[in-house]
Amino acid sequence: MARLAMNTGCLLVGKPQFHGPVARSCDEEGFRNYCNLSLDGFKIRVFLNDAEQIEYTAANPEEGWVRVIPPGNSLSARVTLTGYVEIRIERTSRSGRT
Repeated sequence: MARLAMNTGCLLVGKPQFHGPVARSCDEEGFRNYCNLSLDGFKIRVFLNDAEQIEYTAANPEEGWVRVIPPGNSLSARVTLTGYVEIRIERTSRSGRT
């Protein structure tokens, strides 16, 4: 099984998964990981118990939680859901770094 090291300091194994926290919001742990993956040309998809979470703000597979925006109300307080979390990544373009 091939392993790829990334400049984010985390490891990718087998089918591309990211094993560290990611966050879309700059005030949450994992924001730097999210930015680095995006800049490196990866599409980031978060799954909770095999169901894709479209409206997530943060996720941590090691701790087993995803923070989401409740459907229909983007101004609602974020909700933290727990379970089996996977962060799947797919390279969609070349690195955006210069």
